[in-house]
Amino acid sequence: MTPKTLRELLLLLDQPFDPDHLRLFMSQVTRAAERERDGLRERVPHAVKELRDAAADAERRAEEVGQIDERTRGGFIATMLSSVDADGIQDKRDRAARALAGDIAVLERRMEDARALAAQARELHDTIELGVRVLAGLGARAAAADVDAESVASIDPALRTVAGVPGHIRGVASPLDSPVRDAHAVAHHATRVLTTLRSSGRASTVGEALLDGVVSPDAGAFGQAVRSKAASAAPGLVPELDRDAMSVAEAHAEIESERSSARERARRDAEARRAAEAELDALDRD
Repeated sequence: MTPKTLRELLLLLDQPFDPDHLRLFMSQVTRAAERERDGLRERVPHAVKELRDAAADAERRAEEVGQIDERTRGGFIATMLSSVDADGIQDKRDRAARALAGDIAVLERRMEDARALAAQARELHDTIELGVRVLAGLGARAAAADVDAESVASIDPALRTVAGVPGHIRGVASPLDSPVRDAHAVAHHATRVLTTLRSSGRASTVGEALLDGVVSPDAGAFGQAVRSKAASAAPGLVPELDRDAMSVAEAHAEIESERSSARERARRDAEARRAAEAELDALDRD
């Protein structure tokens, strides 16, 4: 099977191998080191922009959703709006909740992408340490095995390329630090806004408020029967008997689960992307 990463190539070179393939291995090591070095440097600026854009979108949406929640959750104006179009008000709140949840999910994915890039930078540093050790040892092994001089000479250029990688990626992930912190704060605020929206519910209509004042929504079976009869007699005034929203704890748990799912999807996508890039590079080598 064709090696897919620089680390895999280096681990193979740390084992017995066919000396006739040494120059091919060195070419693959050089190209893998350059690919991983350049890919990291190119992706960080894009990740910073995508993260800042996603944070700005979520921040704007949270502000809009907070205003919608305040205007439709309680107070005289909210009651009048619900009385005129309860379904329309509820639909507006539902759409606002879905939109903000979507923006939070995108933001989580962008943060996970940024964290993955930082992790790749750390992993590449570790791989380079391995590479310098393996390639330095390989030169001695090749000379002792009486490998032809042209093959032995191919080791040093590969070693220089690998050893030079840290100088090219030093601090490469640092530009991600501040955007990640800012995005985390935005995600936390947006989560609070969405939790409040999902755990509050729209304002009652005039009819609902009157009925609630006579028979509480928490009333027993007899009370519920009275409420049902009243609602049947005046459906226009009492559009919804049960307006219970989820609790704050339930809403928060649901949102955290959605955020976790978004992060997990981002991790899977990142793994698939790296595998696809490696496969393309392997095809190019072949």
